[in-house]
Amino acid sequence: MRHRALRRLSAVAVIMLFASPASAGSIIATPGISAPAAGFLECRVANVSDSDSIQVAFKIYTVTGSVTVNASGTILPHHSFGSGTTTITASHCEVEVVKGGKKKARVSLTAFNSAGNIVTAVVGQ
Repeated sequence: MRHRALRRLSAVAVIMLFASPASAGSIIATPGISAPAAGFLECRVANVSDSDSIQVAFKIYTVTGSVTVNASGTILPHHSFGSGTTTITASHCEVEVVKGGKKKARVSLTAFNSAGNIVTAVVGQ
């Protein structure tokens, strides 16, 4: 009985892995972090391509799921684009690579203190 339950759980995990929506392939999300009091969060996208521009749209979400930053832009090769928020309930960043390929984008979410020093940073996957 236990073996059958584990096999069923494994099958569900495989189905969920392959049942992701097609658009999810272009989404890069960071883990959640929080900024200290009087600090801020910045979501930054870098284009690591040697020759191609990428178009991105990104959002910074609060812990309740509300969007606090909604930005988009075209990033030239070897350049980056970012936006921040002082909303203390900000949590994580999601970036959609609209044009140019997900492999060319690197995403980070950085928390700064009130003096502008980095407190912590995470990368998106």
